[in-house]
Amino acid sequence: MNLLREYIRELLSEATKYDSKFKPLMDAGYDGIKQAMELADQLGIPSQELPWDFKSISDYVDETVVETGPNTPSVQRGKKYRKLIEDQLANVGWTWDDWAEAVRQDAIDFNARFSRERK
Repeated sequence: MNLLREYIRELLSEATKYDSKFKPLMDAGYDGIKQAMELADQLGIPSQELPWDFKSISDYVDETVVETGPNTPSVQRGKKYRKLIEDQLANVGWTWDDWAEAVRQDAIDFNARFSRERK
């Protein structure tokens, strides 16, 4: 059992040893995120293992997902839009459900901050 714990500890250490190097890039907006992804690729690190958080994922998704044209029926545009987001989320290791929950939680947090500030 101790060997298993040590092995897991080593895996976790290996997976996060570059986080402090990548985090400043990830926090620098879309251009920094792209640089971090390119650097990770050169080092053989999957982009899903970068230190993603809601803000960096939002920056990445907002820049890479473009709404389809205005002449597309709204249902088709909605399906295409969701597919584009899902494709980008796959690059960061999140699912549509992960994203929806994070957006929901961000809205709750924003409303709580706004309520406190108004008092």
